[in-house]
Amino acid sequence: MRELSERTDSKGVIDMRNEKNVMQFHHRAFLKGQTLYRTIVQFGLLMSLPMIVENFLGRGFIAAAKDLIVLQLQLAPVFFAFSLGTKAHNFFLMVLHGGDTYRANGHGFVVRHEKFAQNYRMYSRSHFRKGF
Repeated sequence: MRELSERTDSKGVIDMRNEKNVMQFHHRAFLKGQTLYRTIVQFGLLMSLPMIVENFLGRGFIAAAKDLIVLQLQLAPVFFAFSLGTKAHNFFLMVLHGGDTYRANGHGFVVRHEKFAQNYRMYSRSHFRKGF
């Protein structure tokens, strides 16, 4: 009882500012962040594995390796995150508001060349973060 009274204030609230508790909290938060990062990387590799294997089997090792490097330099994963975020945003609006005005006409989404900085400024909050 004496230990409990030393750790509580006048209102009976337990003081959690113990160094051991703070260290455990930071350690858990660090591990949670590491686990999330590792899961995202593994999921990205798992999603791109069929494309990589198809390129290696169809085009050969050297050509497929060059293609993989070019895709990474062109920020293909960022484009994928933007397109996934766009689809998630539209789906969320459909669920939230009960319907969507887009009618399939066989053409799908139109891809235009825009500057990355402009796209990021315009769509980062609504699309990019939801994609990740």
